[in-house]
Amino acid sequence: MPQGITIVALSAYLSALASPSAAQDSPPSGVVLMAPDIPDDDADERLVAVVKASVPEGHAAVNVVRYDPATFDPGLVVERSQRRAGEWMAHAVVWIDLKGPQSYAIYVFEVDGARVLGRRVPIVEGSTAAAHETLANIATSVMAESMEGPVTGLPLLDPQTLEQPPPPQPEEPEPPEPEPVVAEPEPVVTEREPGPAIEDDPPIRFPRLLLSLGYAGQSFANSPLLSHGLALGVAWAPAPRAFVGLRYDLVLPLTIDAPEVLASLRRHPTSVEGGYRFGLSSRWDLELAGRFTVDPIRRQTDTRSDLSPAPDQWRVFSSAAVGVGAGVSPIPQLRLGLRVGAEAVVSRATYLVEDPQQRVLVAPHPIRGFVEVSVQFSTVWREKK
Repeated sequence: MPQGITIVALSAYLSALASPSAAQDSPPSGVVLMAPDIPDDDADERLVAVVKASVPEGHAAVNVVRYDPATFDPGLVVERSQRRAGEWMAHAVVWIDLKGPQSYAIYVFEVDGARVLGRRVPIVEGSTAAAHETLANIATSVMAESMEGPVTGLPLLDPQTLEQPPPPQPEEPEPPEPEPVVAEPEPVVTEREPGPAIEDDPPIRFPRLLLSLGYAGQSFANSPLLSHGLALGVAWAPAPRAFVGLRYDLVLPLTIDAPEVLASLRRHPTSVEGGYRFGLSSRWDLELAGRFTVDPIRRQTDTRSDLSPAPDQWRVFSSAAVGVGAGVSPIPQLRLGLRVGAEAVVSRATYLVEDPQQRVLVAPHPIRGFVEVSVQFSTVWREKK
C-alpha cells in the first residue's frame, strides 16, 4: 500500500512540473534591488527581508539580484545598472553597500535621465542594527518615489566615483583675446581598437533542498535473504555538489519458511548520509557517498509443532556503508541516479531467528552489498555570484 501511494504522489508531482500553469508569467517589475551576498553573515538576508516587507502593496515590485561585494566597482555601476534595468524592465536600480567599517551606503540609478544618486549612512558606535534600519527606510522611500517620478531626496553623485562632485568654483574674469597666430598643421590621430567589454561573472545557481525517493535492494542474510524497499530522503546542500541529509527505508517484510518455524522480519532502517558529486558535463555527474544506519528489526514467529509460538522480539543493528554512483539531470530540477556499494555491520545481535532446537536460521551478513535507483527533486535554489 505505501508503494502505491508513493507512485501516485510521484506521478502527480511530475505532472505538475509539466503543466503549463507552472510557467505563469511573472508580474511586471518595478525596481531592481542589488544586494550583496555575504556567505559568513546573515546581515544581507535580514536587510533584504526588511526592505521587501516595508514596500507598501501596490508600489514598486522588488526584484532582488545578488552580487559579490568583492567585485563591486564604482566605475561600472552605470553599465551594470542599465543591463539589470533592461532585464527586469525596471524604473530604477538600487544598490546596497555593506562594506563598512565606518559607514554603509545606498546608490540609486534612475533609468530616465541616467542619473546616479546616493547617500552614506554612518555606523554610530558600532550599532549596525540602526544603520540597517536607516538603509531599509531610505530604500523603501526611493522605490516608492521612483514610481511617481524623479527621486528628489538624495544628492546627485559622480557616476565614476560615486562621490558628490565638488562645489563649482567662482567664475574667473575672461582673459583678453589673444593675438592671432599662424595655424599649425593638426596632428594625425590614429584610431585605437576598442578593448574587450567588461561583463559580470555569470551567476552560480545550485539547489539547496533536495527530496528523493527510489528503490533500495540489499543482500541481507545467509539464507540467502534479499531485502527490497522504497527509500525516502531529504537532504540539504551547504555548497554546490555537496549534500547531507536523512533517509528512511520502507522495507518489505522478510519471510523465513522453515520446516518447524514460520517467521517474518520487519526492518526500519534510518540513516544519516552525505556525499559529493563531481561534474562530468552539464548533465552527468559522478557521486561518492557514505551513510550510517540504525536498523531496529522486529521478529514475529509461529511454530508449526505443538509448541506455543515464540514471543515477538526486537533486535537493533547498526551499520556503516560507502557507495559510488552516477546521475543524469534531464532538467535542472530533476536527477536520476544509480548507486552501488557495500555495507558493514557495526553492532550485531546474537541471533535473529531460531527454531525450537535453538538453531540459528537467519543471521545478518557482516558485509552486505546494495544497489539503489533514485529520483531526486530540487525544490529550493540559491543564486550566488
